[in-house]
Amino acid sequence: MEWYIGGIAAVLAILDALTTHIGLKDGRAGETNPLWRRLYPRLPLPAFFALLAGGQFCLSMSLFYLLGEPAQLAHLAVSAIVPISNVIVLLRSKR
Repeated sequence: MEWYIGGIAAVLAILDALTTHIGLKDGRAGETNPLWRRLYPRLPLPAFFALLAGGQFCLSMSLFYLLGEPAQLAHLAVSAIVPISNVIVLLRSKR
């Protein structure tokens, strides 16, 4: 079960990277995370996506092995908020 949850976290990270890319490319949104704000212009787009997805997967699996399934599920819940928030920002900026 932990591998499925880790995979879902990676997919959510890809959605986060996609919405971040759309917002930064169009200039409609800014990035609040200083690490991603610094890495986005310096990395090729596939590397940016892979870094976010791989990082979230590793974090999810680490939380499972260190703290158990409830921690991994909590991480998944928090990870789901980010792409939703990005979509809301993008939709509001269109108006």
